[in-house]
Amino acid sequence: MALTSTQALPFPTLVTDRLRLVRPSPEDSEAFRTMSSTLEDGLYMSWLPHKSFDETIAITDLLSRSWDDGSIACFTAIDRATGQRLGRCGVHFEQVNAQVGYIFRREAWGQGYASETARAICDWAMTLPTVWRLEAGCHPDNLASARVLEKAGFTRESLAKRKLVFPRISSDPQDTLIYARVD
Repeated sequence: MALTSTQALPFPTLVTDRLRLVRPSPEDSEAFRTMSSTLEDGLYMSWLPHKSFDETIAITDLLSRSWDDGSIACFTAIDRATGQRLGRCGVHFEQVNAQVGYIFRREAWGQGYASETARAICDWAMTLPTVWRLEAGCHPDNLASARVLEKAGFTRESLAKRKLVFPRISSDPQDTLIYARVD
């Protein structure tokens, strides 16, 4: 459920020490496609690689338009020094909860960009009057993602058995670590 059935989200451009976090645009499509194009890069994603560049463009457009109906707030993380698009982080609104997810290019892994992005976006989301709780899940083997969530202020709540399908691992539901942030 969105903030309201037709309420557009306030659109900030968030700025951190190293990043500018902006609404997705068509210029992001090529970078987004490369973020998940190999099995290893997107191993722990809950979706398969896009079948075509046209599909990537359509998804980028959908993520940008989702701001207008208040259902999803997706940001593209851009390196302020180089202008390179490093990743995406989004918040999917559901009543008083919101689900958080992110993906970053391999070249950005291990440099703190995902944590910096998630922290800034989650700080912003928690200021919205209808958000009381942020949730995120990750595969138990995805230790890097668990660290990102912890650095963004999330606490591990449980291990949910057979919760999510990670299609690059198996078509069967996998156990999932559940994290939450309640400020």
